[in-house]
Amino acid sequence: AYEVAFTASPPNKKAFACAFNLFCIGGIPNMLSLGLYRMCDQWFHNDKGSGNIHLIRDYSEAHVANYFVVLLGIVVLGVLVNLLNPVRNWIASVERKAADASSGSVANTPKP
Repeated sequence: AYEVAFTASPPNKKAFACAFNLFCIGGIPNMLSLGLYRMCDQWFHNDKGSGNIHLIRDYSEAHVANYFVVLLGIVVLGVLVNLLNPVRNWIASVERKAADASSGSVANTPKP
């Protein structure tokens, strides 16, 4: 994705495209992960109410498996959304446009 952001962007926007790409693949997922973790915070506590679950006994008392079920649900939802025909067609069109733009195709060159 980083290479595509660099090669497909115009020369005067390469820095912005790369920075935006890094934000999308690093910043946004980290913010979503932090929010999800905070919503599920109670699952990371043992029976004593402590968030220190470094020992196997404490870890087994926590409900971390619930968090993994939520993550599995997010993955399954993502797969199902990507299997929808409109989404697949949109992704295919974006890939075609990017391939045409990176190959220097005359058909996609903007007219003055």
